[in-house]
Amino acid sequence: MIKPNTYYSNLKDSYLFSRISETSRAYLREHPDKRLYHIGIGDVSLPLCDAVIKALHEAVNDQASKETFHGYMPECGDPQLREAISEHYSKRGLTVSSDEVFVSSGAGDDLADVLDLFDQSNTVLVIEPAYPAYVDTNVMDGRKIIHFSADADNSFLPEPNPDIMAEI
Repeated sequence: MIKPNTYYSNLKDSYLFSRISETSRAYLREHPDKRLYHIGIGDVSLPLCDAVIKALHEAVNDQASKETFHGYMPECGDPQLREAISEHYSKRGLTVSSDEVFVSSGAGDDLADVLDLFDQSNTVLVIEPAYPAYVDTNVMDGRKIIHFSADADNSFLPEPNPDIMAEI
C-alpha cells in the first residue's frame, strides 16, 4: 500500500505571491487614481527582445525536424550556453571553465535535490524574508524549521555591495 506524504497538510493555505497579488489588487481598488509598478516574480515591463524570439523559434523548428531533433539537453545544460557563460565571466577577469558551469531548470528543483542529501530529522534555519520555496520544501519533507527575522532589531540587515549594485 502506498502511503501519502502527510506533511503536505502542514503547508500554509496562502502562497506568498498570491497574497502580494491580492494586496496589490485591493490597493488599486481603493486608490484608482494611483499607478502600481509590479516588480515581483514574473512581472515584466517589456516584451522579449528580437534575439530571444528568434532563438525560441529556431529551437522549436529544431525540435520539429527529424534531422535536428535532439530531445533533452545534457544534464549540465547546453554546451554552447555553458561556453557562453564561461566567456562572460572571463571578460570580467574570472576564470570559469565551461565544465564548471551547471545550467538547471531552476532554483526550486535544485533546492529539492540538495535537500534530498540531508535527513528529514535535521532542523532548518530560514532567514526571513525568504523565498517561499525555502520554507515549503522543508515543510513538505517534515523538517523542523526555525524562522529568523533579518531586521534592524537583531542587527541582521544585509549590506548592499556597491560593486555588485553597479553591475545591476
